[in-house]
Amino acid sequence: MSKNLLGIPNDVESILPKPKKLVVVPFIFIPIYFLIDFVIHFSLHTRYAAIESLLDIGFFLVALSFYLYIITKQAKQLVSSARVLAQNEMLLNTVLDNMVEVVAACDSNGNQVYINRSYSKTDIQPGFLDEPIPAEQLSDYWDIRCPDGKTPVRKEELPLFRALQGILVENQELWSGGRISLTNARPIVTPSGEIIGAVSVGHDITERKKMELELRRERDFISTILNTLDALVLVLDSEGRVQQFNRMCEQVTAYTFEEVRGKIFWDVLLLPEEVENIKATFKKMVAGDFANQHDNYWITKDGTRRFITWSDAVFFDSEKKEKYVIATGIDITERRKTEEELWNMTQTLQAVIQASPLAIITGNPDGTVKMWNQAAKAMFGWTEQEVIGVLLPTVPEERHESLRKDLTCILQGKAMTNVETTLRRKDGSFIDASLSSARMHDVDGNVNGFVNIIVDITERKKTEEMLRKSDKLNIIGELAAGAAHEIRNPLTSLKGFLQLLRLKVEETQYVDIMLSEVERINFIVSEFLVLAKPQAVHFQRKPLLPMLERVVLLLNSEMNLKNNFVFIKSGFEGVLINCEENQLMQVFINVLKNAIEATPPGGEIYIEGTKLAGNKVAIRFVDEGCGIPEEQLAKIGTPFYTTKEKGTGLGLMVSQKIIENHKGYMDIRSVRNQGTVVEVVLPIEK
Repeated sequence: MSKNLLGIPNDVESILPKPKKLVVVPFIFIPIYFLIDFVIHFSLHTRYAAIESLLDIGFFLVALSFYLYIITKQAKQLVSSARVLAQNEMLLNTVLDNMVEVVAACDSNGNQVYINRSYSKTDIQPGFLDEPIPAEQLSDYWDIRCPDGKTPVRKEELPLFRALQGILVENQELWSGGRISLTNARPIVTPSGEIIGAVSVGHDITERKKMELELRRERDFISTILNTLDALVLVLDSEGRVQQFNRMCEQVTAYTFEEVRGKIFWDVLLLPEEVENIKATFKKMVAGDFANQHDNYWITKDGTRRFITWSDAVFFDSEKKEKYVIATGIDITERRKTEEELWNMTQTLQAVIQASPLAIITGNPDGTVKMWNQAAKAMFGWTEQEVIGVLLPTVPEERHESLRKDLTCILQGKAMTNVETTLRRKDGSFIDASLSSARMHDVDGNVNGFVNIIVDITERKKTEEMLRKSDKLNIIGELAAGAAHEIRNPLTSLKGFLQLLRLKVEETQYVDIMLSEVERINFIVSEFLVLAKPQAVHFQRKPLLPMLERVVLLLNSEMNLKNNFVFIKSGFEGVLINCEENQLMQVFINVLKNAIEATPPGGEIYIEGTKLAGNKVAIRFVDEGCGIPEEQLAKIGTPFYTTKEKGTGLGLMVSQKIIENHKGYMDIRSVRNQGTVVEVVLPIEK
């Protein structure tokens, strides 16, 4: 017959007595019967024997019925309790046999008396064992070992045996049959405190151990990867506490993982002035509202600063309850220093380029402008905004084909140095320029454009032209000095003889004319000497208007021949000039005479005066003549260059020399078929 854990047969009802078959001798009611009988005999004095017998039988039957009633009721209660107990025991057995955990029990001697279905051998029926397993044989019988699976477990180390000693065993790991269990054990104690056995419950954690091992391997693998990365990897929980701190973090900060584990990272690693900003950013990260890249400083263990650029992400744990922030960073401190140095160098270079007096222009391989400095703006008139992305505007359209050929040569590595050319300005005028060009490369060595350095040599060209004129003037001066010397000798003789002749003749009119012309020749010869060497002239303050009026009067006869008119406009009143009057009048005569010769018959000539800033006056001779072609205008004033059929090319040259000696200058402007303006600017005497 099978029994449960407590040793009670599973079929309880089969052994319980039935009420109708119950035979009981009512020994307990005999004394009660005789006591009642005695009382009755004493009270009735045995006078009624028949009645006495009937009463004896009646009392006996009453007592017997009462006894049977009590016995039957107790039997029913016992059967009911036994049935409930049996059901509970059967339920307990069912629960125990269907538990995943291994349940075992032993008696007070440590002998195993029970094992549930979860861990039973094929030769042992689960439940209460018919033959207990001795305590000394438990380790070998069940092949119980330490968690390493090799070392056998001694009897004293078994959970059941330890529980018999009154120890509450918690989570003891054991190996058995290739499985690992986590075992708890408790002693079975009677109400009087006696330990009559022990019960153990073992939970199979083999798969969990495998998962933990696999997870540990995976973590070790990930940790190895993280520690071999050249990037900083920081894992934080939702409160900002450090959960992971890889080797690169340790190298950069000099902190070990153990030193920062569980600490709020901004309390350890951030600048105080950046903490609030980073905390706000971190809260946004956890909330899911954040930019996944940012930069900030870290403070190392020795107090130095490292600049880190971060990429961040948020993830959940396996149960999706806890949020973590994983930040991957790169220490760009050195790169940032290099970038700052490069930026400073770039700014310095930009400042040098912008402050350079040379026009510096960089362009793309297609010839469009990439950079245009201030000197280029001043030289050509275009602003940087006007020319960026535009084909070089300094090169006229008719020279674009030549420009492309030159660019091809430059981009192929043929540099140009100090090449003289002409370039166009925004107003359409041209300047003489010295151009140097070279190609540029990007960081990979690829050609990505060109650079032009331009020097405005217009003034230098003028200076060179003036030097050439000066050389000619030196030659002319030497010739003039010799000629003047040779001419003055006979002039002196002529003048002397004419003066003697004037004393002897009655009609001196013609002699006076001849003497006047001799004096004029002598004055012209003196003018030649101006070209030869500086003359000792005597400057005096003279009013300008009377000089102009005398010049007009002197040339009145020539104007009358061509029916021309000369008008002196206002602007000369009260103007005094510190000058040598004869020389200045000679200049005015030369200029006005040229205007009369260029003006057609009936034309008009105007002499205008304008006071300029800096105590200067401009005298303009404006005619309505045929004008001077542009190609000839640049040569006006060159020694021996003239547009007149019988001209010498010395008049304007001498005039320019005289004006320069008076600290002034001449400017000639002319438009073909419209006329010419000769402007003489002189300082005003205060």
